[in-house]
Amino acid sequence: HLAGRLNIPLHLDRELNIRRKISLEGRSYVSYGRIVYRDPDYPLWGRWHIDHRNCFLDHESDLDGLIEASRVSRLPVQRMARRSIGTGISSVQMAYVSQRGYPIPWKKSQPEGWKTGMQLIVADRGGMTYMPKPGAYENVVELDFISMYPSIMTNFNISPETIDCACCPDAKYRVPELGYRVCEKRKGMISGSLIAILEKRIEYKQKMRAATDPREYKRYKNLQTALKWLLVCCFGYLGYKNARFGRIEAHESICAISREMLLRTRELCEEKDFSVIHSLVDCVWLHLNGQSHEEVDALCREIEDKTQLPIGIEGYYSWLVFLPSTRHEDLPVPARYYGRFEDGSLKYRGIEIRRGDQAPFVQIVQGEMLDLLSKAESLSAVLAMEPELRILIQEADQRLVERQVELQDLLLKRKLSRTAEEYKSNAMSATAARQSARIGKNLIGGQDVHFIVVDQKAGNPDERVKIVELLRQETDFDVEFYREQLRRAVSTLLDPIFGKGRFGV
Repeated sequence: HLAGRLNIPLHLDRELNIRRKISLEGRSYVSYGRIVYRDPDYPLWGRWHIDHRNCFLDHESDLDGLIEASRVSRLPVQRMARRSIGTGISSVQMAYVSQRGYPIPWKKSQPEGWKTGMQLIVADRGGMTYMPKPGAYENVVELDFISMYPSIMTNFNISPETIDCACCPDAKYRVPELGYRVCEKRKGMISGSLIAILEKRIEYKQKMRAATDPREYKRYKNLQTALKWLLVCCFGYLGYKNARFGRIEAHESICAISREMLLRTRELCEEKDFSVIHSLVDCVWLHLNGQSHEEVDALCREIEDKTQLPIGIEGYYSWLVFLPSTRHEDLPVPARYYGRFEDGSLKYRGIEIRRGDQAPFVQIVQGEMLDLLSKAESLSAVLAMEPELRILIQEADQRLVERQVELQDLLLKRKLSRTAEEYKSNAMSATAARQSARIGKNLIGGQDVHFIVVDQKAGNPDERVKIVELLRQETDFDVEFYREQLRRAVSTLLDPIFGKGRFGV
């Protein structure tokens, strides 16, 4: 903008003679039922142009992780920054196959094998999940399989060409439930391509735990996080319809083996008198019935022997709360919980502070509540914090009532599913999209729109919300709407411990 106003040519490339076609428009596409928007990219010659807002790896693992993923996948840093994780793992696989002299298919050409209806019912399932009983628990340990799905691929030789191969009609190992044969004569190309990444991630995690310098700890954490996402994506790509080396039977085999190994783990834990209170795909939560840390370590070694998969201790909880469904209070939810580890750190999933559709003010207040709860070393200590929690909540509520909250902290973010013209309803996100279109900002599916709720019950849809571009200093907000949002965040954390409605806002 400044260069244009001063009529000065703006050359961002180091090589001034470079000419290339740059797309100035983003695009939307559907991925696994979700509409995704990809911004246009502007790669530079001789410099790096990395947009933190539109780079998943940079957001998750900083520049350290992005460079590590670029190195492993053999993709230039700028390209890795603007491509999906799937592009990176696909590049890893192509490099591995090319080095061994195998031809690389131009695109996927192997269709799914024929299955009967009953075979589909058995095969088309994901990982195993047990529903936990909602409530608060003490003396809990969480065990996590380390990179479970990639480890299954490498340890059990699961790859598209190794499932029901022609060279091993009498293979001894059969995939549980499905009966697929697994090749015994050669290493699979997918499983082989993951070994180096798995070994590097284990090494980085060891260095991360051994690090004494906070900067060194953060660096190794970023490196292992980047590799984690590559490994996670590799499993999903096996079942992706357009993946070059994808095959749904291999994807089904990994899920079937994971279910079998989690079942073995649960049975072994119960044999050793541990109470299994929850298990989710690759994690198990156990209630300690007086067992020591040494006994838990011994249990992990036995699980590894029985499953052939590495498992580690995620942590010992001082207390842990499994939360019910927001719509049906009697129904459990597998991935909605929060708890305090013995070192005082917290782990939480599925609550307002983790969600992208909540107002920052609500997330800040819930974060303050969690910080306060992290000081309690037991559930009885949590109960003793009722006066402090009540003061915190009342102060937050009073700020809303007195309108002492910045408008920026009340902004809601919604991802659009279509353009403004395509919306037929008067939902808040649709109204916000129309307001954006009227000021010349034509958003498409997959893009985010930011707005505040001015008056949720207004008869005119345009008076219900106001997008961020139209906010003025005198703009008011719907106090009761945001009080209800705050009440839900408070209820999420405290109702399972103190009882329903005890902290009414």
